[in-house]
Amino acid sequence: LNMQVFDAPSREVCVLKRPSTNTPLAALVLMNDPTFVEAARKLAERVLRDGGQTTNSRIGLMHRLVCGRNPTEHEMELLTNTLNDLLTDYRAEPKAATELMKVGESAHDTSLDLPELAAYASLVNAVFCTDEAITRN
Repeated sequence: LNMQVFDAPSREVCVLKRPSTNTPLAALVLMNDPTFVEAARKLAERVLRDGGQTTNSRIGLMHRLVCGRNPTEHEMELLTNTLNDLLTDYRAEPKAATELMKVGESAHDTSLDLPELAAYASLVNAVFCTDEAITRN
């Protein structure tokens, strides 16, 4: 089903070029499918471990890994504000962070701050759903 959402051909035919599609249904799959949620969680772990100590350096690494370029000033501001909102929410509701860490088959890195990991995972998941990440990269 996921492959149909992204306009992949059936396995009975071969195509030279697939169309690029970005629909609300594709974003819904990316935001909710356990595979993509787990991928966002694992990328968030990498960002927290390898992205330096500042929010800007971490968001910069995340954006480069997903979109292949540094974020613009405006994008950095939006991503930082979103991350701060997510951090506030997950710190106020740690049970939601715990539930997010249960999505997928791999265990999460317990050495990382749980609300912070959940916030970054949610931010990564949102960036995965951008047109640039889905169809242009």
